[in-house]
Amino acid sequence: MTTFTTSIQAIDGYVAMALRAATELDEAGTKQTSIKLAAWGAALSVQQGLEANGRMVRALVNAGYINQPLPRAYAELKPLFAGKGMFGEAHHKALLRVEELAEAGKLNFMLAVPQFLHEQREQRERAHSLLTGYGFGYKAISMIPLIIAPLQCQVVPIDRHHLARLDCRNSKGKLLDGATASRSSYEAIEQRIVCERLEWARVDVSVCVFAWAMWEAWRKEKAASSKADSEHAESHKNLSARWY
Repeated sequence: MTTFTTSIQAIDGYVAMALRAATELDEAGTKQTSIKLAAWGAALSVQQGLEANGRMVRALVNAGYINQPLPRAYAELKPLFAGKGMFGEAHHKALLRVEELAEAGKLNFMLAVPQFLHEQREQRERAHSLLTGYGFGYKAISMIPLIIAPLQCQVVPIDRHHLARLDCRNSKGKLLDGATASRSSYEAIEQRIVCERLEWARVDVSVCVFAWAMWEAWRKEKAASSKADSEHAESHKNLSARWY
């Protein structure tokens, strides 16, 4: 079990915090889930902070790109995100790939998030076969079911905070990169979080919600920013795939 200075009662508080944030995301928006918007949000999460990620998703929605094609030229789309977040050519390539697949109906299988972890992993692997080479690693693809069904998501978007918390390092002592990890390496790290959930006796919540709680606990204990000291989890509402 990863050591925290907080008590079990405090971890329970973080779980409650994560549940509130997950519920807020789950209840945001009233329209039919857009797989394109969910996958766009995942694509823009790469090397991006959560707030910036949300601002960029809202920018796409407000610009009307849900119902019209994205600009083919990177230079034409880049100004949309000025002052909102980091937007590189790799992000643009990922957005175009998502648009292509979504318009062809090839990502619709992700709209129905399965119940069990092994099923969600197989779904993620299927998506990986379509998105690999376009800026998507297992971390980014794991964001898609989180956005679509945060309360039942079992796979975990493993970012640098999780990797630091679990002290996942390579043979040279450097932190692993969740974005480029192989399937076996990624699932091994993910399984450690599954085991933590059992150790903390929080099987009443999904693996993803538990991981969310531990992510918040780590950031709030280790970071010095005022945001990290907040009593509330960072909102994911702007990532909603039903709010457009």
